[in-house]
Amino acid sequence: ATAVSRRVARDEGLARLVAWAGELDEEERRLFVLCALEGASYSEAAARLGCSRGALAKRWPKLRERAERALGRAL
Repeated sequence: ATAVSRRVARDEGLARLVAWAGELDEEERRLFVLCALEGASYSEAAARLGCSRGALAKRWPKLRERAERALGRAL
């Protein structure tokens, strides 16, 4: 692949991510940003979201799976 085709693929992937994230409710979007984009630990993300670590440990894998299906790639 050329540099241009890689850039186009990256930009298309980013556009899909932005569109998908725009469909999430605010809490899901915050969870996604914290865990997928910022790499926050469960404990850190739970504290910032105001929920228990256990609740986050149940919610994040489900949201990550939805994202992977929607975006067609593993996170």
